[in-house]
Amino acid sequence: MMHPPRLLAVLAIVAGAAGLFPCRSALNAQTATSGKGTKAALLDDCLAEQDRPLKAVARIGTSRFAHGALVYAIAFSPDSTMVATAGSSPRIHLWDVQTAKELRCLTIGGEDRVQAIVFSPNGKLLACSNALSRIVRVWSLPDRRLIYRLEAQKQSSCLAISPDGRVLASVGTGSTCLFWNLQTGKMLPSIDVPVPLRTPLSRVGTMEFWPDGKRFLVACERTICVFSFPDRRELTRLQMQDEVSSLALSPDGGSCAITTSRGSVSVIATSTGEAKWTKEYSGQVIKKVSYSPDGRRLICSAFVPTRHHDNSCEGGVALISAVDGAKIADLGNPQGSIDTVAWSPDGRWLAAGGLDGCARLWDAQSLAESDSPNAHRGPVQCICFTPDSRSLVTGGWDRTVRLWHVESGKFLRLVGTHDGAVSSVCVAPSGKTAASGSVDETACIWDLDSVARIRRFDVWSSSVALLAKGRLLVASDPDGRVNLWEIATGKSILRYAEDFGVASDFTVSPDGRYLLAIRGISGLFEAGTGKLIHQMLPENIPYESVVFSRDSSMIAAAAGLFGRCKDAAGDITYAPGVVSFLRVYDVNTGKEKHRFEGHEGTVSSVAFSGDDNILLSGGNDRTLRLWEVKTGRQSRCLRLARPVTSLVVSPDGRLVAAGFHDGTVLIWELAKLLGP
Repeated sequence: MMHPPRLLAVLAIVAGAAGLFPCRSALNAQTATSGKGTKAALLDDCLAEQDRPLKAVARIGTSRFAHGALVYAIAFSPDSTMVATAGSSPRIHLWDVQTAKELRCLTIGGEDRVQAIVFSPNGKLLACSNALSRIVRVWSLPDRRLIYRLEAQKQSSCLAISPDGRVLASVGTGSTCLFWNLQTGKMLPSIDVPVPLRTPLSRVGTMEFWPDGKRFLVACERTICVFSFPDRRELTRLQMQDEVSSLALSPDGGSCAITTSRGSVSVIATSTGEAKWTKEYSGQVIKKVSYSPDGRRLICSAFVPTRHHDNSCEGGVALISAVDGAKIADLGNPQGSIDTVAWSPDGRWLAAGGLDGCARLWDAQSLAESDSPNAHRGPVQCICFTPDSRSLVTGGWDRTVRLWHVESGKFLRLVGTHDGAVSSVCVAPSGKTAASGSVDETACIWDLDSVARIRRFDVWSSSVALLAKGRLLVASDPDGRVNLWEIATGKSILRYAEDFGVASDFTVSPDGRYLLAIRGISGLFEAGTGKLIHQMLPENIPYESVVFSRDSSMIAAAAGLFGRCKDAAGDITYAPGVVSFLRVYDVNTGKEKHRFEGHEGTVSSVAFSGDDNILLSGGNDRTLRLWEVKTGRQSRCLRLARPVTSLVVSPDGRLVAAGFHDGTVLIWELAKLLGP
């Protein structure tokens, strides 16, 4: 969930009589041709069809297996037809394995994240534990009913259900194992693992039942203890050389695969603790393992410590032999660590989930991934319409730039890649070239037909804009000063107000007259001369989106602020939570015109309608709101399933594209959004 990086770039819109065309970056959500985006979510998949606020006319990308938050836990149903995902959001999503469509969504309420999930052997119950609330919940899946809300003594990091389906077990912080009767919901006698803990925060990390239900084992620091069941007597204590991070019991119970704090993986005999083999894989730290039903193979999750320019790391999913640890296949390296893996009970499917917010499934025989290989992996951080409003260019956290057909949502081609997250894209008026900015401190010019990279610029921030019919690029230089670059030669022909200092982001007005540089203090410049006109916007605010209106007379700014209040002594203190910030300013005077209040938390993106009468905003409160610019009155609020992270209005003013955290983009007709 780790959450996706803050959108860094500001949409630059360039159009008008001078031959300039509107474009936009990831931080901005302006109207016209550019935009900023992030994984687009379905309208609430948890709602019945008739209750959904409004049908989208198209979807860009795929929401298949798109959990929409960091995936910490994944589990197959006993019949292997359904997979459940859970993580940094207070929701559990259940998916059809064959179609990859979401079947239902279970909400735990609040903002607590889900730590662990487990199905009952008959597939009728699903239990989950939470990271903060110390609550274990049990749902009846046929009627989607919460049947138990069980109070755990401490945080629970692992759940297990006995093979007969009668007992639920929980382990976590501390050395206590808790048990409940699933028929009555009553707590059974607990046991303490007889291992001294180094700190109060040390925990029993993993627990598994033997297939016959007569024994279970738990791992705590460097010790694995085996107990009888149901009388829970200690039978064996196995001492490991390194701390055990996770374990998986083989189907016959004779072996146990463990991962350690060193990042290695071993298979040991459960009777003696003797290691059958131990492996360390170059460049990878193994985190979790899961046995195939026949016990011959293991699926492993890992992360690669190599850091990218955006401070992200790559994950890894590998298939290895359970006999000797030999690597059979690498299944991919998504961005972000892989935190959980699972093998379906029928042996047909492999699953993994992690920081990119998606569950990934593979056919266990062919090793082909079931999801679309064309979808962004992770948030779509920026969106830009082409001038004819028929195509979209998207950039994402997965470091790629992609081209899509708007009406069909069909993937057209991979435009290019960066070494860091792509947070800003814009398209030239000709529709033949595009610019992208990345947190790898580069800006690239691409040919959209041949997907060749025309030129690469070293920059400081990731905002980009195109001027003069696509012949000029606005971007910062390595020193953080905004420059005007000639694309044909790669030379800087203008440097904006050197005494102004470093600008973290910027946006350009649609008529090409103004450039707003954003940092602690924001300044409005003449785009053609670099002359400072006046300062604008409140100081030292972490703006998420700043955009010009279509007529270039207004600027909308969106952010999220920590709440402030006065204590008993009258001093200003910061209160918990985030307060929304959404305001419109007059370009000529720099003064505030209106405040728009209604969002709960950060407002992540804004856009003006084609006639500048409506301001659209999306935020972390999972709403898309429409406001009357002249009055500040909210005219409509759409409640969605996931946070909105980007908005853009098409050049012809007909369409609204919204990006979400699940890797897709939804498109609506603006007239229908404005309708009754």
